[in-house]
Amino acid sequence: MKDAKTLLQQKIHELFVKEVLKNSDRGEGLDDFVPYEGFIEHCVCQGFSTEEVAAALFNIFHERGISHPLDHVADERCFQMAEEIIAEWRRLKEEKPS
Repeated sequence: MKDAKTLLQQKIHELFVKEVLKNSDRGEGLDDFVPYEGFIEHCVCQGFSTEEVAAALFNIFHERGISHPLDHVADERCFQMAEEIIAEWRRLKEEKPS
């Protein structure tokens, strides 16, 4: 049986894959995002706010050429991703307490 952190890692990876593939004509490949997935996991597990996680996601995608700093659609997508990741973490912690 997988623990909550492993399941959180899978959720984050799925969202990164979806976002990168959706924008595959820009930026780098999926392997370039693996270290960032761990960073987002760390932020979520440490209790960072939705806004802080969304800002981290936005900066990652901007740095890697997936979004432009003035891209309000990307900003909203990052906020939605952050909400989804944090909600998943809360759900997993309830289902699989450590």
